[in-house]
Amino acid sequence: MNITLDFGSLYDIVARSLSIIGKRANDKDGNNIFGNITLGSAEKKIVCDFFANAFTEICGTLGRFLTSEIRTSSSFSDTAQIDFWSNQTPSTNVITRDGQLLYRYDQLKLYRSNLSYPFGSHTTSPTDVFKYDDTYYDNTLTQITEPTEEQMAVALTLDYFGEDPETITVESAGLLAGYDGAVYESARQASFSETTPSADTIYYNPSGVAYRWQYGAMQVTPGGMEDSIELVVTSPDNWNSAQQLALRQSLYNYCVCYALYSWFTVTAPHISQKYMLDAQRQITTILQLIHDKVEPSSDASLIATVSVS
Repeated sequence: MNITLDFGSLYDIVARSLSIIGKRANDKDGNNIFGNITLGSAEKKIVCDFFANAFTEICGTLGRFLTSEIRTSSSFSDTAQIDFWSNQTPSTNVITRDGQLLYRYDQLKLYRSNLSYPFGSHTTSPTDVFKYDDTYYDNTLTQITEPTEEQMAVALTLDYFGEDPETITVESAGLLAGYDGAVYESARQASFSETTPSADTIYYNPSGVAYRWQYGAMQVTPGGMEDSIELVVTSPDNWNSAQQLALRQSLYNYCVCYALYSWFTVTAPHISQKYMLDAQRQITTILQLIHDKVEPSSDASLIATVSVS
């Protein structure tokens, strides 16, 4: 069976648990011990290390009874680079390509750059001369059969001729197109427009720090949290697959208890013992679920798949 354990989902549970514990934990005199517990970016990385250790413990425990393996996979479908991270919208002159991202952290909004070079009218004078390949034209795009040396010297080169400029896509300004008796010139147009962030995307700021869109803002994602751990276990054909949901929950519970135990071992050892016992009980439950069997059946499957999100 393949069970995917997501760092992000596990972290949310640990963060909520610490928040509640911080409000409720009192000493023997009834005084609040913590007041509040919040996790900074450095602590998030530490919690992710706790999860990784828990996964290793699970694999080692199950490996005594079943064939197990840990693989790294991504829990996000895409990545994106945020080029501009600011409390104000920069000048559109800084835009170098279409699709660049700007995060206004003061507005908690994401913007996308729009860059194009559409053709517009090019003002001509009666003396203007244009050239396309080896043919010369006057300002109405009428062919000049015998251009003078002076006309050839001052002729402006047409980059396109005979093509409707509305159908032409270019990537620079100042290009000329001759069409239907008129001359057109490409011009730079740049702007920022608001776009909807994706919860399935990891965003990297200009410094390379990973973020994800959560709770209406960009939240720091510690290194590794954008990844998931896939626990692959080969089960016997008579394993009771009806226990899939229970096994999934027990694995989640163990990882959370392990992380809380590891956290309080340093910050509040007298509280850590409670979560150590909880983790031990979850391991016992996991082993019981793994060994739950059903009567042999010709329809039994060798592999059961559990998707944990």
